[in-house]
Parts: sequence; structure tokens; C-alpha cells
Amino acid sequence: LSPLSIALALSMTAEGADGDTRLEFEALLGADTEALSANAASLLADYEHLGGSTVSSIANSLWLDDSLTARELFLSRCTAFYGAGVYQTDLATEGARRAVNGWVEENTGGMIPEILTEVPAEDTALLLANALYLKNTWEQKFDPLVTREDNFHPAGGSAVVTEFLSNGLRDEGYFRTADAAGAVLPYDDGRLAFVAVLPDGELDAWLENLDGNTFSELIAAAESTRLLLRMPKFEAEWGGELADALAALGLDAAFDPTRADFSRMGTGAEGMPLYVDSVLHRAKLAVN
Repeated sequence: LSPLSIALALSMTAEGADGDTRLEFEALLGADTEALSANAASLLADYEHLGGSTVSSIANSLWLDDSLTARELFLSRCTAFYGAGVYQTDLATEGARRAVNGWVEENTGGMIPEILTEVPAEDTALLLANALYLKNTWEQKFDPLVTREDNFHPAGGSAVVTEFLSNGLRDEGYFRTADAAGAVLPYDDGRLAFVAVLPDGELDAWLENLDGNTFSELIAAAESTRLLLRMPKFEAEWGGELADALAALGLDAAFDPTRADFSRMGTGAEGMPLYVDSVLHRAKLAVN
């Protein structure tokens, strides 16, 4: 998952919400919409100026169907705070599906070639999209000459042979907690880092206790230690629907056509009120 990408897309959607729907977005995202928009603008500026070898791109867009009567204030706030591009088209067409997928592919460096697998439904009034691409270089690179194959044991599966990176023996930010060990591996921009965690027991059990403070605490606990680190090269990706997960987190009214209030966003065909039908997400990570 890319929590930043999801949060930006939901924050942009919250700009068009009102009443209880707006309150649910604010409770989920931890701030009112004024703070969320200011935070989005700040994050976009930060990610534009990371330095080092980092390549960073965050893009937002609004795809308006011809049937949508959009509120100008909503559009102006999305463009001002989120830098959103605005596109007008007939969304229920194959051409619109290809255009959205092309935009996503371009703004993810080709990592995500497709987000819409089907043509949007006939009554779709608006698509809000976020695309994020980040390419980093290790501050201390791994020597390819010491990369070796070995068995890796994925959660719930048989061992697979994969290539392991190794740093030889060098100083790394190492942490040891009551139930896990790991390392903080900085990138050469001096701002971002990769956090690798090895739980003592089952991965699922460790994830059950994962919350918003966990990684901050791990990073804070890391101390420079002479360490022999071996870590698998890997690629991982996931794609799917987030509606059920978001509803379980309290974002409920937004998905109900009879309760959703997006009056600050606009209206659909013949003045029909808007609601959220789907929240699609795809993420891909490659470590080498």
C-alpha cells in the first residue's frame, strides 16, 4: 500500500464533502479539511525538493464527466492545494479508460500501467486520481559482487530461492525491540530511508499490533551498530478495492447514495446527488 497516495486522494475528495460525510473524512484522516489541504500543499512541495539522486513525482487529477455540474470552489481548491489537472470527457467510454490509465502509467514511471480494468459505469460523474512515483538510491550502495542466492521464507509459504543483498560488515542504524529486529537504511537524499523489519515470530501476529506509531518508534530506537545485513532483492505489488476497509475505519456515509453529502463538490445528471462508488488502489515496490 501507499498510504501517502491514498491519503492525498481521500483528502482531495473531502474537499467536496459536507455535513456528516465531511466529519467522517476528517475523523479518518485526523484533521479538518483546511489542515488537510495545507498539509497536502506542504507535502507536494517537500517531495519536489528531496535532493540527492531521488526522483520524485506526485500528481493529482480530476476527470469530469459531461453530466457533472461541478462547484467552482471545489475545483479551485483542488487545483490550488493539490496541483490537480482538470480533464473533461465522457467517462463511460473506452477512450476515457485508456486516457486515465495512460495518465497513471506516465505519472508512475511505467510501474502502474493500468488502474481501470473496465470502462466506468454509465452514471459515473467524476474520477479523482493520485499517482506517486519515487526512485531512490541507497546512501551506502550494496556491492553486486557479494549478492548471493539463498532460501527466503515468505509468510505462509514454502521457501523460495532468491538473491540476497549484503553490505559486508559496516555501520547501520540497527534496532532491537521486544518482538522484532531491523535496520534503517538511508537514501542519499538525506531525508528518506527504507526500514527493514524482521519479526521474531509470525509476521501476521506482528502486523496485528502495527499502528501509526510503530515505525516512528523503530526509527527513534535505531543506533549506529556494526552490522552484517543480508536482505532479499524483491518486487511486490497489490491492487484492489479499499471501500470495505475504509468503511470499517469509519468512512461510511460517503458510500451510501441516500446519506452521502458531496454538495460542495457538485451534482450529477439531472441534479442527482453524488456518492463514492469505488476506491481503487494499486502499489508496486521494487528493492535492489
